[in-house]
Amino acid sequence: MVKFGCNYSAELLNLVQEDKLQIDYIKIGAFGPFEDILEETKEKAPLLIHGFGWFEDAGTDHLEASHFEHMNHMLNKFESPHLGVHCALFRKDVEHLRPVLEQEGADAAGIYMEHMLGVVGRYKEALDVPVLLENIDYSPFYNREVTLPEVVDPGFIADLCEKADVGFLLDLSHAKVSAYHLGMDIYDYLEQLPLERMKEIHLSGTHCSRKYGEEDVHDALTEKDYELLEWILEQKMPEVVTLEYGWPGADYAWRTHRTLIHSQMTKIQSMVRDIEWYGSVGEEEVSA
Repeated sequence: MVKFGCNYSAELLNLVQEDKLQIDYIKIGAFGPFEDILEETKEKAPLLIHGFGWFEDAGTDHLEASHFEHMNHMLNKFESPHLGVHCALFRKDVEHLRPVLEQEGADAAGIYMEHMLGVVGRYKEALDVPVLLENIDYSPFYNREVTLPEVVDPGFIADLCEKADVGFLLDLSHAKVSAYHLGMDIYDYLEQLPLERMKEIHLSGTHCSRKYGEEDVHDALTEKDYELLEWILEQKMPEVVTLEYGWPGADYAWRTHRTLIHSQMTKIQSMVRDIEWYGSVGEEEVSA
């Protein structure tokens, strides 16, 4: 049975408190202002911890034993089932490999793979819960440091998950952005991802402009997003489906509407349950 999660927000808590929405997890970070509200939030629903504020990326090898001890403490205390780690790699992460990368005929993707396998291996060894690799969004137009494009290639992500033997967290908006800026059809991109290893899906809407193309903005889902979700669910049913819409604070009110949290979450739940039901009926017919 699939479980459902949603981003933390006061609007979500009110819906749960009023018994107008049933969810299995509240997705929340364990850093900054969130640390002081984890206990009270857990009273509303179990927590799905996502992020500790240390930029937990599969290419950034900077965490010490004390970091992992704290992560395990929080994950165990709040019984969070797994930890998603972004499949991201930045130039600073491989600066020490520059001499090798600059050699004639150097296989950059292969070098990045070996580096990231080492980092992911540290996470696997240190953490008490399963590690999931989450595909990240690549856009050359972001006004911040962006991941190297090689590591958002769906084949690279599939190989990394297989070689590291970890699960996969599919972020649909990240996939849409990366596919667009790699010049790939979104269905072709999704088909090449390791959906057979998928444990969780993150869902939120993107913006697309003539100037910047697809951007990850955590807006409301569109009909196209629901079509993509239906296709994904027909390929593989995850353990958790999480709506990444909603965030605390007045600055994020534009993407934290109570009515949209309710309508999106109920539509997602209905879609998943319908596909689960049809799948179970099909299995019964085959066995008969």
